[in-house]
Amino acid sequence: MDDIQTQVNDLGVSYTIVSELVVTETTIDVTYTVEKGDTHQYHAQYQYTTDSGGRITSITLDNIFSELLLKEVSTLTVDMMSFYIEYADGTTATYNYTVDSGGRITSVTKV
Repeated sequence: MDDIQTQVNDLGVSYTIVSELVVTETTIDVTYTVEKGDTHQYHAQYQYTTDSGGRITSITLDNIFSELLLKEVSTLTVDMMSFYIEYADGTTATYNYTVDSGGRITSVTKV
């Protein structure tokens, strides 16, 4: 299997699968997993409208977040408004976040 995976990677072939799909009353939240050498994930949120019969009539991409690289985390430091990640490979990332009145994270933005 490893030899076949190496051959696929050498060809530059990638594939995307839907690893999670959640439909709410007004949104469709999708997590995609992309395989190309390494595994990457990204999340997209779509807004949709329906007709009087409940059938979807339009879908619009509302938000996409693609910083969810699957890497081994060495250190995760969280403070009141942000978190800092140091990965095992030495790279780092900082994210700011906001919370609602109950303390639940409502948005995350890469700095």
